[in-house]
Amino acid sequence: MKALSFILPLLLTICACSSSTHEHCTPSNGFWKDYDFCDTTMITDASLDVERHFVEYINHIYYMEKDSLKNEFDEFIRYISSCDKSERYFSELIEKYLYQPRNTSHIEDMYLTYLECYISSPCISEEKKIRPQMHIEEIAKNAIGSTATDFVYTLSNGEKHQLLHIKTPLTLLYFNNPLCEECSSTLEEMKNSSILNEMINKGEISVLSVYVDDAPEEWRENLSHYPSNWVVAIDEGRHIDNERLYSIRIIPSIYLIGNDKEVILKNTTWKEVEKKLEK
Repeated sequence: MKALSFILPLLLTICACSSSTHEHCTPSNGFWKDYDFCDTTMITDASLDVERHFVEYINHIYYMEKDSLKNEFDEFIRYISSCDKSERYFSELIEKYLYQPRNTSHIEDMYLTYLECYISSPCISEEKKIRPQMHIEEIAKNAIGSTATDFVYTLSNGEKHQLLHIKTPLTLLYFNNPLCEECSSTLEEMKNSSILNEMINKGEISVLSVYVDDAPEEWRENLSHYPSNWVVAIDEGRHIDNERLYSIRIIPSIYLIGNDKEVILKNTTWKEVEKKLEK
């Protein structure tokens, strides 16, 4: 999701927690001024298109600094917590739009700020904080600037090697399945990338393609799809998934790793990687 438009900062009034009383809790100003979070019929009324309004809200606050964004989410959580049904509905929307499988680092930072506000909110029960805490832990894995988690990969001839032993200044880590439609499309774009091929030939980058699904025979049958100048491997035993070494919410999942094995880009798209390589 990309930001679409940005107008004025959202002005929300402070609302006391009212999850037990379900009193009316309508902001008097700002983006949600016409929305009563305790009127759950608004959620089910398709003509009101609350989801579209929510997306506009995210665009509305997209460029806020962290402190301002924290204040926004603190107040937003106060409002949605006024009713269990509203809280569930808007929590699902937050996860849908800010915890998408592939996001920019900015959107991930927005989501992390929301999660921090959510788990620290006195309006939210401890039971409801379990899933958000798990998401915080997922986001922390292989965060940008951290050292990439090492793992053992297996080549088609049975040789085993480690990610952190790759010697080139950059490593493009490409988790995929050759039978996945989006993986196939991304593979073609990468194969035809002049900047990537030039950097491979100069020894500036290695592409490590890792199969992460559970049908190794299908991977072997499709090895010819990969370029000969890539390192094409499989996660034998599926340790990456089973031990949750990387957060792979969808494939393909791409990481760009630097000379000191620090994560430069995580769970990103090929277009974002190509832009980075062209700089």
